[in-house]
Amino acid sequence: MTTNFVQVTPFLGAKNLEESIAFYRDLLGFGLFLSGDGYAYLEREHVGLRLLELDENYAMLGRVDKVPNPQPC
Repeated sequence: MTTNFVQVTPFLGAKNLEESIAFYRDLLGFGLFLSGDGYAYLEREHVGLRLLELDENYAMLGRVDKVPNPQPC
């Protein structure tokens, strides 16, 4: 069986969504393409990351059911 991945975009938990966005954007050079409802999507050189905000008990605050599917870069 042959599979050709176009892009893999993992979900990562973030205790502080704004700080996590700043880290990936400002320090690692990712572009922010979408943010809202406890969710952010960032991309750089065909690498995509999906950040979901977590509460103090590490439960997801981001709404996975409202997360759009970004187009591959």
